[in-house]
Amino acid sequence: MTRKYETMFILNPSLTDEEQTAQVEAIRAVLTKHQAVIKAEHKMGVKNLAYAINKFDRGYYHVIYFEAPTAAINFLEKFYKVTESVFRFIVVKYENKSEVKAWETMVKKALGEKVEEKMIKTRERNNYKKIGDRNTNNRSTPSQTDEAKDDSKTTASSEDNSKASQEADTTPDSDKND
Repeated sequence: MTRKYETMFILNPSLTDEEQTAQVEAIRAVLTKHQAVIKAEHKMGVKNLAYAINKFDRGYYHVIYFEAPTAAINFLEKFYKVTESVFRFIVVKYENKSEVKAWETMVKKALGEKVEEKMIKTRERNNYKKIGDRNTNNRSTPSQTDEAKDDSKTTASSEDNSKASQEADTTPDSDKND
């Protein structure tokens, strides 16, 4: 059964244009050898990395959208791991209807086709809503409630101590000597 995938990889920026093209061709060859159908590609070019990898602060980014059987992914990941010029990689599988629809939109954008912006904005809003639902600040975590209980105990015990010291100060001196 073929599924829809996206792979992004970062190549060493010190490679020449011919070497970068050869690496991308090798990745395409691995995919097509294992019955993958490449739908689109997006050459993102050289970009700054968030942190240095192998003493490089830049990398050549490339994205490939494809359909493939699940077995092809294992071969692709093995190829990435043994290729020294690939710094990082990720393979994303698109399963449910909304994800597949988003994948098709990204393929159209990569091919340069006009994409209905309304659909993209709606999807982004839904993602933000889902993220917001998971991270609501209204719920208290167990550690927060425990800390609040500890604070209330500390406050109560300090109030008791201050009351006791006030009572000791108000008692007559003759009681203290007895």
